[in-house]
Amino acid sequence: VRGTAWHACEMGEVKKGDTVAIWGAGPVGMLAAQCAQHRGAAKVILIDQEPYRLEFAERRLDPRTLVTLNGRHFKQENGGVAKAVRNILPHGPDVAIECVGFHYASTLLHRAEMTLGLETDPADMMNEIFTTVRKGGRVSVVGVYIGQVNHFNFGCFMEKGLTMKAGQTPVQRYWKTLLEKVEKKELDPR
Repeated sequence: VRGTAWHACEMGEVKKGDTVAIWGAGPVGMLAAQCAQHRGAAKVILIDQEPYRLEFAERRLDPRTLVTLNGRHFKQENGGVAKAVRNILPHGPDVAIECVGFHYASTLLHRAEMTLGLETDPADMMNEIFTTVRKGGRVSVVGVYIGQVNHFNFGCFMEKGLTMKAGQTPVQRYWKTLLEKVEKKELDPR
């Protein structure tokens, strides 16, 4: 899990002073937030719909740069999570990290298409990310996707000049670096 979180920050090229929004506060999302803080992110916004996850993150991560958002509190017709993030970062985050994958279908259309076997993965999360991240921003995808996606807003992605990287974690590339950081107590795996 730590390797995947580090990989998410590597693909997003998170660096000192960046603003980062992370969709999904499960183990990978929380560790990605910790890694982003370790790399010097100025602000990390962690988004999830489960209050217990956000509360755990608030207890364990550096509160000086962390903001948590409960996605259930923001209705899509009122701008949803994208508007909530832009209330904090008016131009959007420099980096958006997706740690949810195909488990998240927020619209009836995608739930129906998945039920009918017309798609395997909904575009809801990625479209929300494209809407939220700043122009010229970076998108990192470590959430699991397994197949076909309908209604993917590629126009938004292209018009904003976004960069996106996705993929499985090359654990062998990171494990020595991460072990050293844990041994030096720079990163806390708990």
